[in-house]
Amino acid sequence: MNKNEGETKNKMVENEITRKEMKKVEGINIIQVILPNTLEEIEIVPIADVHIGDPNSDIKMFKEMVQYVLENPNRYVILNGDLMDMALTMSVSDSYGAVLSPARQVEKVAEILKPIKDRILAMLSGNHEFRTYKYTGIDVSHYLASMLGITDRYSDNSFMLFLKVGQSQTARPYQAKPKQQVYSIFVQHGAGGGRKIGGKANRLSDSDDIIADADLYIMGHVHTPMAFPTSTFVTDTQNMTIVRKNKFFLLNNSFLDFGGYGLTHGYSPASKEVTYATLYTQGRKRIKLHVGI
Repeated sequence: MNKNEGETKNKMVENEITRKEMKKVEGINIIQVILPNTLEEIEIVPIADVHIGDPNSDIKMFKEMVQYVLENPNRYVILNGDLMDMALTMSVSDSYGAVLSPARQVEKVAEILKPIKDRILAMLSGNHEFRTYKYTGIDVSHYLASMLGITDRYSDNSFMLFLKVGQSQTARPYQAKPKQQVYSIFVQHGAGGGRKIGGKANRLSDSDDIIADADLYIMGHVHTPMAFPTSTFVTDTQNMTIVRKNKFFLLNNSFLDFGGYGLTHGYSPASKEVTYATLYTQGRKRIKLHVGI
């Protein structure tokens, strides 16, 4: 083994991901992921709304995002639906204008994502993929997950991701296994939202009506990149007081050039600036949101 191969192997071990068996609480899937306690910080990059198969899908940008993830071993991905357009004759999309068949769309997305399959923390299906399930009973997103070897990370609906990483501020150096931080991330593809920025922001912020106190909320579907924090107070019943809780909200971008359905129905062009989050993993929990890379 030469020096470069040894360094690569050490990096792989250093960033090894451990996953626990998926659980379900009522209708919500719970995904648990453990990352090494040595990581100083990580980036969470949501990828969604690529719409492979649509002639306006920016495949070049999609490939560039995969390369961006590969450039830093501390970048991880959440796949948030509508990776494939899945235009059917009975759907509102233009099935006759599609540049790839539904089967080829799955293959193309798998081909592009394969280099980062080990960086994918979790994935779900979007409303475009759900079309195929609705009319055929075939879950194309599960098929994609199978091709990538990540069915243990696949949820067919919105999910809660618990990410254990780094060391918490209560960790002690003498501990054989120092206590790690646990970040809570609620992910949904999304629905509705309206035309205006305010309506889309409202749909995102309504996420905490489902999960009240997650650290980070991620949503797609509305094709408008957006990132903002909010703050609330939660009760500390043990100490009979209240404490401030910061919550962070992220709308992921789409990978669509303007035209087609959006132009026909009078929607304004959406920015394609990439949104992502940095999670600081040593000491107290901190999150930083980003728009643009």
